[in-house]
Amino acid sequence: MSDQNPNQTSDNARSASERIEKGAERIKGAASSAAESTHKATDRAEHGMHRGTDKVAGAAEYAAEHGREKLDDAMECANDWMDKTRGYVREHPGQSLAMAVAAGWLVARIMHHRR
Repeated sequence: MSDQNPNQTSDNARSASERIEKGAERIKGAASSAAESTHKATDRAEHGMHRGTDKVAGAAEYAAEHGREKLDDAMECANDWMDKTRGYVREHPGQSLAMAVAAGWLVARIMHHRR
């Protein structure tokens, strides 16, 4: 058996129990600290993602608005050009027909040479 008396055994058991409790407290503190750090990092990442999403959404909205404006401008320009062309054809039908025949002949020559 052991050479220790009951008091010494009891003291050793208490000492071991205290060391275990201190170790458990350190582990609990470390786990709590790690959880808090992870939570903070997650919050920062989430905040960054929200900012990024907001920037992309703003850029898309800006592009959509200005793209629509540019498309409207281009359509207006094309409509103006068509109106001018119609007016020219009405005023100069013979000349317009000759230009159309010449353009058709030129396109046919270009297409024929590409074969």
